[in-house]
Amino acid sequence: MLKHASMAFFQRSRRSATGFGVLLFSLIAVGFFGGAHWELKERVGWHSAAVQPESPRFNVGLTERAGHHDEVLGALLYSLHTMPNVRKVTVYRNNFRYKFEEIISPFYRSPTEPAQVMLDSLLDLNHPDPLDIIILSTGERTIEAIMPILIEAFDARPPDHKFVVLCVVHDAGRLHELDFIAPLAARGALRYVTLNQAAQRTMNEGIFAAATRHPEAHFDRVPIYAFAPIFPVQGLRPHKKRILSNVVVQGNMDQGRRDYKLLFHDLMNELSSSVFITLLLVSTYIHAQFLFTENAEFWGYKPLGEGINGSYVPLSPSFGLEPFLVHLAGGTVRDLVIPQELSNVVQVHQSLPYPEYFALMNNMDLVLPSFAKEGYYKTSASSSVAAAVIAEVPILSSRRLLYCYQYLDERNAIILPSGTSEIEAVRLLRTGVMPDTGKLFEWEVIYNQTNMEHMRQEVYESNAKTLTQAFSS
Repeated sequence: MLKHASMAFFQRSRRSATGFGVLLFSLIAVGFFGGAHWELKERVGWHSAAVQPESPRFNVGLTERAGHHDEVLGALLYSLHTMPNVRKVTVYRNNFRYKFEEIISPFYRSPTEPAQVMLDSLLDLNHPDPLDIIILSTGERTIEAIMPILIEAFDARPPDHKFVVLCVVHDAGRLHELDFIAPLAARGALRYVTLNQAAQRTMNEGIFAAATRHPEAHFDRVPIYAFAPIFPVQGLRPHKKRILSNVVVQGNMDQGRRDYKLLFHDLMNELSSSVFITLLLVSTYIHAQFLFTENAEFWGYKPLGEGINGSYVPLSPSFGLEPFLVHLAGGTVRDLVIPQELSNVVQVHQSLPYPEYFALMNNMDLVLPSFAKEGYYKTSASSSVAAAVIAEVPILSSRRLLYCYQYLDERNAIILPSGTSEIEAVRLLRTGVMPDTGKLFEWEVIYNQTNMEHMRQEVYESNAKTLTQAFSS
């Protein structure tokens, strides 16, 4: 009897299993042929979790109260434009200068608002669309003046509607010892953004010192990010293959910022020397060799004794050698003295509208940093490095510069060896020799737009990730 009972149970189980198999096959068949397959996935949450992006949620206010540092503003706006979690961006600034709105129009077209409008909106608890993120694009010139309003507005908001303040630091030497920021740090609302890795390291040191003075503020928990101030500019042209003839020193024309005296001194020494120089230019399209007994001729000028009014004058165009020019491109002019001998060699471009400025930069063969102070390697960021990357022009860079500005690499730089002056390096490049290796200066490799574009895309992606992390941390 026990045996028969066991057999009966087995038969019932087999019939049940067979029935379940038929049902399962029917469901699968309906799924493949009747369209129910994706509905089943949605019910268990697979499909929606896999394809639904995060909805835009950040309303960002970007204020620039100092009236300059436009390249930082442009880089921030471009990054915000590419971020899917940003739904709205407003620039609080009286206006753009030098036609900057034309440069950023591909990714920002909204009108600006006065800076006071942002402060008023922060204090309005009934504002229909309050800011989530406040970016001070020149933080050390802005944050102290508006700190009372920031604290009042932050404390008045409910816990689930607090805002975050990103303070972009241009000079870490000015800001990291200022104690007035402690109340904002204590509330967990402060994020620092520097414009190169050197300033980021300096800020970290300052933050740790501030944490000792203000343990209640938890300064050592304040995040510090590095952000590269670059953005795309339309209308840039590929470089022509030629002898290196146009270099630019970019930035405010101030002896305290750029060492013009040393640059001019070295250039005059080069022009006045009398040595044998062979210039060998070899490229896909040009094969030429020149032999000079006067350095002035090598640089494309007649000897000074054949000049006019004590100035070097260019050789006749029939000589076939483009004269070497040093371009100075910037805003203010302070303590700039150009020797009379170089009046035809040095060209000044002051306060150009941005479309003309970037066209000029793009037409250069090389950017010379010519830094006059250590701060560009420690506490602050030079706009010259960013300008070179934006304009697709190589910069003459020491390895120390690459270390401090890590968004720059050898795809957009020509290495300046230790102990070599900028003018010595330019002379080697003009002869067709790389100053760091002694190898042939290959124009097609140095001015490879594809490599430069790949580098910039990497930086754009890194910038967007940096801001995303800063918003959410």
